Amino acid sequence: MKFKEAIRTIRAMETAGITPFLVAGPGVGKSALVHALSNEDKIADEEIRLAYYNPVDIYGWTVVKKDKVCVLPPAVFTRHAGEPCRFFFDELPNGAQATQNAALQLILDYRLGDLKLERDLVKTAGGIVRPRHTIICAGNRTVDDATVNRMGAQLRTRLGYINLESDLESWRNWAYDAGIQSLIINFLAFTARVGVGLNDAGPCGLLYWFDRVQHADGSNPNPRTWEKISRLLDADPGLINSVEACSALIGTAAAQKLIGFARIHDKLPKADEVVRDGKLTIEPPKSPDAKYAFCGALVASALGTEKAVRVKATRNLAAYCTKWWANDAEFAVLTMKDYGRRPEFKEVYKEVIVTPEWAGFTKTFADLMIVA
Repeated sequence: MKFKEAIRTIRAMETAGITPFLVAGPGVGKSALVHALSNEDKIADEEIRLAYYNPVDIYGWTVVKKDKVCVLPPAVFTRHAGEPCRFFFDELPNGAQATQNAALQLILDYRLGDLKLERDLVKTAGGIVRPRHTIICAGNRTVDDATVNRMGAQLRTRLGYINLESDLESWRNWAYDAGIQSLIINFLAFTARVGVGLNDAGPCGLLYWFDRVQHADGSNPNPRTWEKISRLLDADPGLINSVEACSALIGTAAAQKLIGFARIHDKLPKADEVVRDGKLTIEPPKSPDAKYAFCGALVASALGTEKAVRVKATRNLAAYCTKWWANDAEFAVLTMKDYGRRPEFKEVYKEVIVTPEWAGFTKTFADLMIVA
């Protein structure tokens, strides 16, 4: 299930009193999806990694008060009394059997001893109507070579399984907002669209690729490690030429492909001359890998201008896409969609849509392109 459909399903399950269980390989983005969903709802979420919890950490501690035996519920549950919260049981299958059984009591009845989660419907600050308290779980699969424990049938049958797929489009939307390098974003779009010659790389290209042999003793390409690569190159851009440094995060095969893609940038036409100077006679590259790299360069050039001159830059970009890529619509649409995701574009959108360059672009690609 892709991220957009997963979000819709999660919301429905929570309202219906069903506990969602996100299942996917390490690094696909299970935790990121839960936290992004809570941010969208504008509610708190509490991440509880069951691999690090003992049963007593869930049940609560038994104490004696005034000759009575009482159970003190864990603060992680009680500190959100009266306010909306999503309790996130991460790494559910990694928890010991006894810890899973403790979590089962909350999943089954939303209560454990004297602790009772609040299930009344509320409207959050994000405008979502939902139960005040909900539980969501996540975990890896045994086929992912993850260290997981078998879950008992009494727990498995009380969960709503959501098998989360790698979703390039959702990841790209997130990546632009998160400041991931455009080189990484466009490289992954390239691997998904035209193939990279690596066995078992799926429809999302190298966004997520796990091979039990090649990646047995190291890392593999996944959304988490691509974010790390971006941060690594932010810290030292020269490491884009080091197979050893990049392979430490994404494995050797993917690192070699990334570095080869990056080297294409040195041979690209000057994007600044197109976007900022309006030199529309500059021909775009012809090979698919260079085109994807050039798309990213054009977008980066438009983003790099001051707001005062970005209207003209956007007009130049629209005119350039119309002039050179009218017979290669995929790349024109990719360029303008990537630019259209950015807040810098939204700042100038109203001024741009009344220009002849934008009218020409939208007329040419009317059946393919919706921006803003």
